[in-house]
Amino acid sequence: MKFLSENEIKGIVFDYLDESVYDYAVMLDGGWGYGKTYFIKNKLIPEIEKTDIKVKNTHNQTRNKKNKCKRKVVYVSLYGLRDTNEISNQIFLRILEFSMGKNGKYLPVVGVGITALTEKFGVSSLTKGNVSEVLSGFAEFQNYVFIFDDLERCSIPINEVLGYLNNLVEQNSIKVIIVANQSEIGSLFSQENLELKYLFASQKSIDFDSDRLDKNQFVSGKPKDISPEKLNLNTLKNHVSYIFEDNELYNQIKEKLIGKTIHYHPELKEIVPLVIKKCNKENSIYDLIEPIIPQIIEILIQEDHYNIRTLQFTVLFINKILDLLKDEIISDEIIKRLLKEVLVASLKVSINFKQGKSNYKWPENTEYGKINMSGKPAIFNNYFNSFKFIHEYMYFSSFDEQRIKSILLSYCQELKLDMERNNDPIMKLPLYWTLEDTEVETELSNLLNNFDSNKYKATDFLTILGILISLEEIGFNVNNFDRVVEKMKVQVGSKGGMIHGYLKLIMRSGDPGYEKYEKYKEELFALNKDYESQTNKNGINAVFAMEEGWGRAFYEFFIANESDFHSQKEFFSLVELKVCIEKLDNASTKEFNDFFVGFDTIYKYKNPIEFFINDSININILKKHLSETKYESKTKEQNRIHYVNVLDSLLNEFL
Repeated sequence: MKFLSENEIKGIVFDYLDESVYDYAVMLDGGWGYGKTYFIKNKLIPEIEKTDIKVKNTHNQTRNKKNKCKRKVVYVSLYGLRDTNEISNQIFLRILEFSMGKNGKYLPVVGVGITALTEKFGVSSLTKGNVSEVLSGFAEFQNYVFIFDDLERCSIPINEVLGYLNNLVEQNSIKVIIVANQSEIGSLFSQENLELKYLFASQKSIDFDSDRLDKNQFVSGKPKDISPEKLNLNTLKNHVSYIFEDNELYNQIKEKLIGKTIHYHPELKEIVPLVIKKCNKENSIYDLIEPIIPQIIEILIQEDHYNIRTLQFTVLFINKILDLLKDEIISDEIIKRLLKEVLVASLKVSINFKQGKSNYKWPENTEYGKINMSGKPAIFNNYFNSFKFIHEYMYFSSFDEQRIKSILLSYCQELKLDMERNNDPIMKLPLYWTLEDTEVETELSNLLNNFDSNKYKATDFLTILGILISLEEIGFNVNNFDRVVEKMKVQVGSKGGMIHGYLKLIMRSGDPGYEKYEKYKEELFALNKDYESQTNKNGINAVFAMEEGWGRAFYEFFIANESDFHSQKEFFSLVELKVCIEKLDNASTKEFNDFFVGFDTIYKYKNPIEFFINDSININILKKHLSETKYESKTKEQNRIHYVNVLDSLLNEFL
């Protein structure tokens, strides 16, 4: 479908304003977030107010140019208005502003009140029938163009609003432009008094017209059987829709009132740069984003998604990301590469969420990598780099600053290494199908030599595994493959370093060697988990060696290593319970309370079943001990009783 440009829309509007043959209104229709209001306020209204009115005298002759005057626009948002008197009052206030100037003494209406103002001009209130009469005393009513925005978000029944506007057009010959998202009209009222509507529609005494309802449910214009026992929900909804919908009346009034409907569509080439500049916070991100604006536009078009608020939301999220890195020393080139990947991923994930699609299911221990959310085969080139924290923010509003910063810094290191080793075999061999056999053999030999010389980090191991297995599967001789794997295991088991799992080459289900790759990958991750677990176990239990402040330090250690505990799905299971219990029994009331305040905060912050599934055994042992213990200190004893109940409630969540 070809959409009208903004200039074409302006041309239609100005033709309408000059039209004098018959009276009608124009509707500007467009989806939510398309930027209709921005177009109206910043582009259409200024141009309307620059133009002269073709005023005619009593003899129907056009006046001289010197007598021509400029048009004035009265803009009224219908959002939340509850009766037509409120519309009239809004019109009155706008015209008062024009008549008395922005510094007029009657302008602070909130303090004076509408009633006082209307009495000033000899009327008690404004209605749809006397608007023109009241205002003609101090304003040339015909000089105004009326724009009514947010029709679909008005709290007045839609047909009453249109009837009011129709009266303005027919009785007063006013030029009216209505701005709306037609697909949402009436949504505010569809759920009102729904219980009573269902009750009424279920009555057997109602005669239904079969032409308006599902033909399979009715015979000779009446329901086959609408007894309470057999009336299903779909049939009941059809009855409610038939009785209470006023689409037919709406369409009749609309057909009478609306002479032209203009479908507004945002001009992305113009509006995308404006959105980015407007959302620019303290960070000067426009210069960073400008080179990828064409890609942003391409994504919006490919996804058939023109809600500009989605882009605004995405850019504001990028501001939050850059805030995390503002004190870090990172080269401009790496920041640009990072920003491009995060922005593209954020936009795609945000669109996916806005369209009601399900989230991507991330593999365990993977924080970033190439994913496909489209559901289409890989041949359609739908894979893109994404980050798990983007999905958590878009779908669940979760923003763990410390964890995200750690992931971003790790990824920046990956980018830096990639840039430094463009000629390294680990960068060339993932595209082995573009190389000749002799080139592959040379690069493979170089890769193995580099590995033996300890030039690669643990974050490279999955990529190396994928390369070696893929080449072996198509017939290349990979010398000492088992020795390479064993060396990887030793390094991961003693140093860890694989938790982010960034994959430059992803082997997918069905690829040759996939099962072999998965086997070694799981073994490496298991070793990595053991290493991280032992490291954190040592750190947690070191807290209990402190003489003072250990209760607070226990919680602070968790916060400092939160992302590790989440990926391992355990925390309290790492605690040496005998030492912990002894420490609690001998603790002061303050230390005891500090420990459990932190403990309670940890398990209330996240879903314990999802993040700490392995902790229930130790928690149960601690609860049992406290239940069977009694402290001499009255205040500590009160804390004990309270926290036994806290632990009991927590354990119930694991059931």
